[in-house]
Amino acid sequence: MKADEIRAMWVRWSHRSDIAADLPTIEALAKARIRDRMMSYANIFEPLEGETEADAMARAIADAPALWCAAGLMEVFRLAADEAQMTREATVFEGAAVDYILRVSQERGPAHAARSYPDDGN
Repeated sequence: MKADEIRAMWVRWSHRSDIAADLPTIEALAKARIRDRMMSYANIFEPLEGETEADAMARAIADAPALWCAAGLMEVFRLAADEAQMTREATVFEGAAVDYILRVSQERGPAHAARSYPDDGN
């Protein structure tokens, strides 16, 4: 999937006709939620060698579309104060995060996890 397809899905599944102006905010909040969930595992937004930041973002969306779909809908429903729908999407988000981590660890090996603390040799 591409960013435009994810945004279109958020519009359709949120059942809101006035969401277009909020899409940049929703995208930023979804990105932050994904970054925070993956922070001890991997920086999925870091550009690889020869990539621009836009390329890295497109790769992150293409690699984990379910994660993006759920993260954005969580933010839509959080902003709309719809706790039931937000809870449902949080469950879907967590499942997508686990699936992504498992898939990446199979591709790259379990030592791929990024450390968020210095390795002092102990």
